[in-house]
Amino acid sequence: MPNPILCLAAKGIVHDIQTGALSVYNIIEEIIPQSLPLIIQEVHVAVMWRRSENDDKRFIFDFEIANNTHKNL
Repeated sequence: MPNPILCLAAKGIVHDIQTGALSVYNIIEEIIPQSLPLIIQEVHVAVMWRRSENDDKRFIFDFEIANNTHKNL
């Protein structure tokens, strides 16, 4: 099973199909809310995974976003 080695949240992520390059801009480094609840209108997430030689080349993962007990997909 692959292991996550990097996870970034940012305002934007662009994938260049020709070069395979991933550009991440306005990385969210810290969140200090002025009040609660906190609303972030747009966020993109990039995750880099490391797999071993014995792992399959393709995996299916479930992605879940939760706000307290309310789950969003």
